[in-house]
Amino acid sequence: MLNNFKVGIRLAVGFAITLALLLAIALLGISRISNLNAQVDELATVKYPTTVYANDIVDALNVIARSLRNSALVKAPEDSVKELDRIVEQRKTIGDRIEKLEKAPLDDKGRTLVKKMVEARKAYVPELEKAIELGRTGKRDELVGALMSSVRKTQNAYFDAVTELISHLSHSVEQAGKDAAEDAANARQTMTILAVVAALLTALFGFFITRSITAPV
Repeated sequence: MLNNFKVGIRLAVGFAITLALLLAIALLGISRISNLNAQVDELATVKYPTTVYANDIVDALNVIARSLRNSALVKAPEDSVKELDRIVEQRKTIGDRIEKLEKAPLDDKGRTLVKKMVEARKAYVPELEKAIELGRTGKRDELVGALMSSVRKTQNAYFDAVTELISHLSHSVEQAGKDAAEDAANARQTMTILAVVAALLTALFGFFITRSITAPV
């Protein structure tokens, strides 16, 4: 078939086929890299930060719990007030992190768990404020009683809700990492196969074109 064409046309066909194969590999590589870049970007700017926000909430809750306990343990009223003053900044941190979580583009389960956490917080905050007031007014025995009953109950429910959210967000980050690694492996395998096919086809066409030119000579 190639013998029916001029030498220039034969060479042009061979180069065109080689170029088309290389272009296909390049386009595939660009497409896969863009996809991986989007996945990594989402992981870095959305999924991972949300786990940090949720963990910040847990850390702040732990500080609040310790401050309440310490305010009930210390004897000097001024020391008790200092412990309670630490709670103010932690509550601001929690409010800020919850606001960020509510605005984050989470999946359906993530949004549901954030709402569950917010509801647990609504039950906890009134009990927290009562405990703070008891501590500031020096009602130490009543504060201890509150910490061992209503505060602990709502606080544990709050902790459980945040922990459940963290578990989901952490799993989401882990799964995103696995998906990105799998996509990268698939892209590498596909591009390797195409490169081998391109090399074989190029060699094959080169052989036939060369033979079609040299055979008549």
